[in-house]
Amino acid sequence: MTDKADAPLDPYEELDTSQFPTEFHPNRFKLLLAAVMQGAIALFVSWKWTQTAAGDPLVPVLCVVLVGFAWLFWREARDPRPILRVTDEGLEDRRHGFAPWSKIARYDYKKSFFSPVFGYSLKPGMSPERATTIHMLQGALNRLSGRPTRVWQKSMVAGGLEPMLLACRLKRPDLEGKP
Repeated sequence: MTDKADAPLDPYEELDTSQFPTEFHPNRFKLLLAAVMQGAIALFVSWKWTQTAAGDPLVPVLCVVLVGFAWLFWREARDPRPILRVTDEGLEDRRHGFAPWSKIARYDYKKSFFSPVFGYSLKPGMSPERATTIHMLQGALNRLSGRPTRVWQKSMVAGGLEPMLLACRLKRPDLEGKP
């Protein structure tokens, strides 16, 4: 007779997984706040630049960059699509397109004092459906710091990163934290 206490426990064995989220959205308030702040800084800098007789020629460039970032934050906040959808077939990323589980090397949750991140990396030689230069640069920088290629900051995801990790664990627990 085997004792049930000796058997290894599966933490998801008795859970009703139909109630767990599989779609994750950005924190729209923080994105809109960032857009407004970038725009306000651009307006203030351009106003101060016009007040000086000999303005620095780099100030208008700085203002254009700040307005560009404000527009990107605004556009990101207004997009109704989820930033990540976890399905039985794979991960549907708003920026990179669909990545089947067979292309994904690992997903990981990296704890940090200031900004924990959750992300995934594709297998070597695989590329996302849609890849822009900025996302490829971000992926290269993330690889250098030991993080997954595609990451989300905890503060920028509505509801935090733990539900993302749990959704991936429910679908493919074998890919978590692989080197």
